[in-house]
Amino acid sequence: MDGGSGREYGAKGLNLRPFAAHGGAGLDMSRPAEELLEREPVETDKPAYAPAKRKPRAQTPRKASPQSTSRRGTSSRVASPEGANPRPQPRSAARRRPLTEREKLALARRMKLNRFISMCVAAVVFLAALLLAWFLLIVDEIEVAGNERLASEQIVEASGLKTGRHTWLMNLGEAGERIEQNPYVAGATVARVYPDKLLITVSERGEAAVIVGLNAQAVIAPDGYVLSIGARADYKGLIKISGMGSGGYHVGQRLGEESDFNARTLVALLAAIYGAGVEGDIDFVDMSNPLSVFMTTTGGLKLHIGQPDDLENKLANYLAVLPKLVELGLASSGTLDLGAMGDPVYSPEGTVLPDPGGGTPDPDGGTPDPADPSRAPGQSSPSPSASPTPDDTGDAFSG
Repeated sequence: MDGGSGREYGAKGLNLRPFAAHGGAGLDMSRPAEELLEREPVETDKPAYAPAKRKPRAQTPRKASPQSTSRRGTSSRVASPEGANPRPQPRSAARRRPLTEREKLALARRMKLNRFISMCVAAVVFLAALLLAWFLLIVDEIEVAGNERLASEQIVEASGLKTGRHTWLMNLGEAGERIEQNPYVAGATVARVYPDKLLITVSERGEAAVIVGLNAQAVIAPDGYVLSIGARADYKGLIKISGMGSGGYHVGQRLGEESDFNARTLVALLAAIYGAGVEGDIDFVDMSNPLSVFMTTTGGLKLHIGQPDDLENKLANYLAVLPKLVELGLASSGTLDLGAMGDPVYSPEGTVLPDPGGGTPDPDGGTPDPADPSRAPGQSSPSPSASPTPDDTGDAFSG
């Protein structure tokens, strides 16, 4: 032990061989360490400490992007370092072993089994879809649109359609035809509204007039379609027609289709009335002589139509002079002759009108003879003071 420094060294001393490069040329590595510590510093040409020269930093090679690698293709694999793991190469065709007959049969059985399983799965999916569609398309509601006179329940009952049935099992065309058997229905269509609804759209015929007979009354539409035959208590709002006879009409039949001059004249007159928009003003029509037709308004004014020709212009003349008659207070009595040549002629009540038709009788022979001796001399048309309504028509409207 060294007393001055307090250090203890082993018998073999310190191994200073790693430091020999920094010592002098005369340094003896076999001498004990104690002598080396007490030795004076050795002068050398090299400095005691020399900073090491900084080596240039090696640049890290940039990693190639996937795009550049894919573009380089096989050239990148050729330029890879020798130590990199090469990609496994596919087995060469020479090393492939051909399949035996047993392996071929096994492969065919597997393919057949896969096809069978695929077909079973597709069938199950198809049946499940059909079952779901069956329950989704069960009719749950039937809606009716376009009806005003007929009740929705009445139309649904006439169609024969019912809820709880599958919509694809219903014949919608036949249902529409059954609805159209009602004379008040002009047309009906039935449509599916998926998934569980049916929509019935109807167009109705409106009541226009009632033909007054001795025993029964026939209600007709504006186009002459017979809607009903029978007696009822109220015909309010309908045009009352007399002079048409009491028979020969059937429900669902259109007037004017047969060779009946009176019926054709009535259909043309109704079409002109509804075309002019005066159906609310006409209360009564006398068809006793179809060549000299009279109408009565709801206010009491008689309209002499004369022969059933040029009806649109005659009614247009009536609308033109009506405001003047109302202003003068003459719209509730008297007769307005629309069949005269030129402008309409108003005659107070009690005035005799000339016969514009020259007294031509009805071709069917069903009209009275204008030369009837019961009329006054020189009178060729009914007197406007006399009502064209028969005396017994009051009982016909009583129902």
